[in-house]
Amino acid sequence: MIIWLGTSVFCLIFYLIYNQFSHGVQSAYMTYLFAWPLVLGFLPCAALYIISRLRKSTIRISSISDNDYCSGVAALTVSSLLKDIFEIAGTASIYQTWLTYAGLTLIIIGIITGIIGIIHTN
Repeated sequence: MIIWLGTSVFCLIFYLIYNQFSHGVQSAYMTYLFAWPLVLGFLPCAALYIISRLRKSTIRISSISDNDYCSGVAALTVSSLLKDIFEIAGTASIYQTWLTYAGLTLIIIGIITGIIGIIHTN
């Protein structure tokens, strides 16, 4: 949880510094860059922590599921950053779109394998 919160704070600080030098050009992709790690990283970790405390047992997620999910969140965060840069520059790239699809795919794979792993361990 601390890593996700730190990543979210880093993205917020990055936006604030970037905003100072952007000459008034803004994009929602950069403004809400911090939301990807906060909503998709910190909040699910906090929910799992609270659920495990209420159940008084640890919920174990496999490293493969965790790596897939975390890579997906990172891909969406970087994709949002690139989308902003391309939007401000007045251009676009198909690779940024593919990065978004890859991030969503990894998140879905991480969730599905995580749920399957939780079901099999209980």
